[in-house]
Amino acid sequence: MSTRKIRYKLPPLCVTFSLAFNMVACMTVGPDFEQPSLKAIEAYQTEGFANSSAISGGETKKALPQSSVWYQLKDPDLNRLLKLMEDNTDVQIAYKRLLVAKNLDRDTKLDSWPQPDTQFTAVEKRDSESKSFPAEKDGGAYQDYNLTESITWELDWIGRLKRSRESADANVMSLQAQLNEIRLLTQAEIVRQYCLLRGVQAQLLATRGNAARQKDTWSLTQSRLDAGVATPVDVARAKSQYYATLSSVPPLESQQKQALHRLSVLTGQSARATYQDLIKPKKMPLLPLVSEISLNPNNVLKKRPDVQAAEANLRRAVADIGVKQALWFPKITLLGDLGLASENLNDLSEGASVFNLFGVRISWAILGFTRLDVIASRAELNADIAYKEYKQKVLLALEEVENALVAYESTQSVTQYLEQSATAAKQATELAQQRYEGGVINFIEVLDVERRQLEIENELAGAKTQAALAMVNLYLSLAED
Repeated sequence: MSTRKIRYKLPPLCVTFSLAFNMVACMTVGPDFEQPSLKAIEAYQTEGFANSSAISGGETKKALPQSSVWYQLKDPDLNRLLKLMEDNTDVQIAYKRLLVAKNLDRDTKLDSWPQPDTQFTAVEKRDSESKSFPAEKDGGAYQDYNLTESITWELDWIGRLKRSRESADANVMSLQAQLNEIRLLTQAEIVRQYCLLRGVQAQLLATRGNAARQKDTWSLTQSRLDAGVATPVDVARAKSQYYATLSSVPPLESQQKQALHRLSVLTGQSARATYQDLIKPKKMPLLPLVSEISLNPNNVLKKRPDVQAAEANLRRAVADIGVKQALWFPKITLLGDLGLASENLNDLSEGASVFNLFGVRISWAILGFTRLDVIASRAELNADIAYKEYKQKVLLALEEVENALVAYESTQSVTQYLEQSATAAKQATELAQQRYEGGVINFIEVLDVERRQLEIENELAGAKTQAALAMVNLYLSLAED
């Protein structure tokens, strides 16, 4: 009878424990996360990026809408490739890792609720014959049937589970930022390879066009030799220059194929499909002017996935301080069992087979405080490291934007100068051919002018490619997609 009385007195005792500890639940171990404030950001807000006239320290003047910056290039082939980005294997792997983290996050949240466990056991047992048994147990052999619903519930009276949930949430944020970064990098790499492809094709067009003109010059020189006006040396020089120009075609064709192969991997499609759609040469997409790009430092840092990931890692490190500090305090768990037990399976439905158990388990490493202090101190050091890494990411992000702006502005200036130079070189070639046909200049001057035109046209195609790559780097640093 005394046992029955204790069983019925324990539930109110457990309720008392629960109410008492929930009343002090406001005492949460570890510091709360606060958004870091960096003087470096404030300095950039007042000084601006690289003191460029294109940059405003306040709101953007003509910001490109997010997720549409590449579509403003108005290139159908590029747009089609970008739509295939989700087929990239790196993107798919990062997405699956994010799903795993979200699953773990949900699992961590369930730790705050009572943990049920249902068990059914059916055993046949024979005890030692040397022991004494009740008369009804012949020779110590009997059956045991047990159906039990057990519940354990850890009381989060100091906020350990709360900090664990914060850490899991931060892990999801970090992996989400990593997924965003992989998508951004993949998208930028598709644009980069596409621009390289169009740049190489522009060089191929320029080279083949110059080779065709040089072949005409070779034929003209041969005709003049037949007429007794030119010399065999002039013909040999024309022939040499023609084949020297053709020798640069195979390497360019190889680069074109490599860019196509890379695009096929990035978009998760076969190389044959990529060849069919992109092998036809087209002009480089029209690039925006530097004056059309404006930004706000705070907006840049909010959008950059690497900065977001660093902040999430800092959140997780701060939350882990509380998780480790919780080891200093006792862990209190409510216990409860409700079930049916009988030596006969048919008797399980009888009221006499019902049993219950309620109690409290307290575990406390009271003699291991020295080690617990070391563990908590290590968590604080990890949080300090995470803060330094976050600060470094911010500074590197701002530096990357500055360098990308300077590089893009420089490549656009180079392109403008080379366009004027290419126009002048074309006019010089036409005039030199006319003067050569009129007998005013010798053939060496014609060859020199044609060679120089080819060099400038190749330099112009290369400069346009570099400008396009600089644009990609700029939008990548701005986290524009």
